Amino acid sequence: VGVSSTAFSDFVVGHGELWNSRLFTSYLQHSGITRARMVDARDVLVVEPSEQDTVEVDYAASSANLDAWHREHVPPGSDEAASPIVV
Repeated sequence: VGVSSTAFSDFVVGHGELWNSRLFTSYLQHSGITRARMVDARDVLVVEPSEQDTVEVDYAASSANLDAWHREHVPPGSDEAASPIVV
């Protein structure tokens, strides 16, 4: 039995976050918030590597992506709001 690689660990953690978001969205919908939507952060969040071996968020690009997601998934004139949930 070996030790998992960082890439594999990131893969597992990432899928756990996706499932958590799906479950939470389903919970909200079944609790009466029928217009709840899951936003996959991979579709909107833009990051770049930083010097500290982490990432820096590109807020302008991420905001533009979230606006585009909202236009595509939320009917015009709706009072719905959506924000990505990252756990």
